[in-house]
Amino acid sequence: MPKIVRTELIQALARVEPGRSTKSFIEQSACYVFFDGWVATFNDEVCCRSKSGLPKDINGAVHGKPLKDVLDNMSDDEISVDVVGNEFQVSGSRKKSGIRLQAEIVLPIDTVDSPEEWTTFDNPDEFAEAVKQVCQAAGTDDEEFVAACVHLTPDYMEASDRKSSAMRYDTPVGVSRKCLVRAKSLVHVGPLGVTKMGETESWLHFRNKLVCISVRRQLDDYMDTGALWQTK
Repeated sequence: MPKIVRTELIQALARVEPGRSTKSFIEQSACYVFFDGWVATFNDEVCCRSKSGLPKDINGAVHGKPLKDVLDNMSDDEISVDVVGNEFQVSGSRKKSGIRLQAEIVLPIDTVDSPEEWTTFDNPDEFAEAVKQVCQAAGTDDEEFVAACVHLTPDYMEASDRKSSAMRYDTPVGVSRKCLVRAKSLVHVGPLGVTKMGETESWLHFRNKLVCISVRRQLDDYMDTGALWQTK
């Protein structure tokens, strides 16, 4: 059984954590799904995929919290991972833990289609900073959908909670048309250091060499912010 670096598996899980839900309102949405050397998560608003570093024949869904607890409580630099029956087994030099494995993957990650073309950001760091600042200005009440979103356009992104915060950041965004994305979904994109962006009908996709994160977009109209920026 090949050895893998424990911290590298922990990092792979961290990269896809934004797509995992702590509540299983979609079956397996609280799980990490392993398939063909990849790990994925999906909570209906965010879908993440990353290379897992595990053998390609390890396939199935594992509940997130117990797996993270097992890995965090081990001290070995290298571990072994195997599937035995209905268990996802993690073994170190002195400890072995088994976590229930759901062999059938029902998490609907296949409903998130992939873009045919990708746009490369000229300045990925600036894009990350724009995401960080603009998301901070959005509202947090999901009942006020527009205020809880970031408005993305080809040339800038903006957000306002309609109360005390507003932010507009002029930077190439990569989208072909205006759209809205929930700020609590988009905020995860910034820290990942993404370098490329693609579009499909219902999703915006961001990726680098290690991870692809897809966030659901809406084509609803945004609030009129013209007068707001004139007063700045």
